[in-house]
Amino acid sequence: MRSKRGWRAAGGLAGALLLAAGAAQGAEELWSKLVPRAADAPEYFVASDGKPGNAGTRESPWDLASAAAGKQKVAPGGVVWVRGGRYIYPVRDSKEGGNGFAVSLSGIEGKPVFLRGFPGERAIIDGGFQLAASWLWVWDLEFHLGDDWRPKTPTPQGQAAHFRTPTGVLNLAGGDGVKIVNCLSHNNHMGVGFWKFVKNGEIHGCVIYDNGFLGADRPHGPALYTQNQTGTPRRVTDNIIGGNFSLAIQAYGSNMDLMVNDFTIEGNILFAPRREARGRCYNQLGGGGSRNMVFRDNVVYGFDVRLTTKTNAVGEGNVVVRAEYGGPTPERNTLVADPAAAQPAPLFILRPNKYDPRRAHVVVGNWALAESVAVDLKDFLKPGERFRLLSPFDYHGKPLAEGTYDGKPLAVPPPTIPWQVMTGDPKELAVFIVVKSADGQ
Repeated sequence: MRSKRGWRAAGGLAGALLLAAGAAQGAEELWSKLVPRAADAPEYFVASDGKPGNAGTRESPWDLASAAAGKQKVAPGGVVWVRGGRYIYPVRDSKEGGNGFAVSLSGIEGKPVFLRGFPGERAIIDGGFQLAASWLWVWDLEFHLGDDWRPKTPTPQGQAAHFRTPTGVLNLAGGDGVKIVNCLSHNNHMGVGFWKFVKNGEIHGCVIYDNGFLGADRPHGPALYTQNQTGTPRRVTDNIIGGNFSLAIQAYGSNMDLMVNDFTIEGNILFAPRREARGRCYNQLGGGGSRNMVFRDNVVYGFDVRLTTKTNAVGEGNVVVRAEYGGPTPERNTLVADPAAAQPAPLFILRPNKYDPRRAHVVVGNWALAESVAVDLKDFLKPGERFRLLSPFDYHGKPLAEGTYDGKPLAVPPPTIPWQVMTGDPKELAVFIVVKSADGQ
């Protein structure tokens, strides 16, 4: 499986534009050639103690609310660096409008604005985003509710109205040319809402886990709830999803032939289904009336695939383990009902991030349930480069391995899954994030 189309290391991404001196702690590669980024683009700064009346500089940063809402003057193509800290949305009661910071900051076509976490720092959005913007890239931010909001017993139907917290959700309500890149979403009412009026949208490289709650009627809180009725492409690429209380990808609407069309879902890793999710461990990828639904080169463990589109449906190159595949051309996919019985071929996949040349996702099939797996990074790292190998569900925790790459495979234990899984063994599929490290980070 090492040679599966779409999963090879893409050497062309290694070249990157360098961040302007002074803003990134040295000449660190942060942008791939696929990012429409000028080296002399203006830079602005946001901090958790910033103020609307400040200048937006490193020494005099803005607050997040005014910058995100487009109330500050940001030139097209500019970068708004979000410094480390917890940004708490002040309305803590969902009944009173606790849907997160309003985001309307926008660029122009060909010159998007970048709202990005500052390199080496941890910027946490506590309360969510309600986004209606155009030509905006939201990048390297962590969405996490700090409240202990999740009910200890199943809550009555009605969801967030009972919790007295904001939703924490990254909601994309409208706009054009919006990209969500390398963000984390966890411990929120739901992961990401990517709704029907967003044109030319993409979510790439994100990690979405441990969202949702157990309701009295059923589990609630998919990782990604998405629709598209704009007639423009919607891309869901290279994300890691697991352990939410409901579906992994819910591409669904009350009128499928109108609301769920033109999706490319590619290169994602969907695994570690949560036991409390019960019968909600699946992917709903449109319906019979949907059009132009592509599901390609994904790794799926424990989440059934429901792709019933009759018009221009593509299902190919996927690895589906311990789950049912209900889509076109099953012969073009690798389907493994039970690795212990089937003795499948070795599985090792490394997929570089297409926008950040420092980062890649790695999947290893650990069919023998060994205590450690071999992680071969030769297609991503050069000898002498420093790196960190991370658990996707503990991204800011202690690395599973770090150091200077010597060209040899690493022997690493599978990352711990911090919840009970619905099916299989938590060690059977090992998923990692590898990041190239600058000196001192």
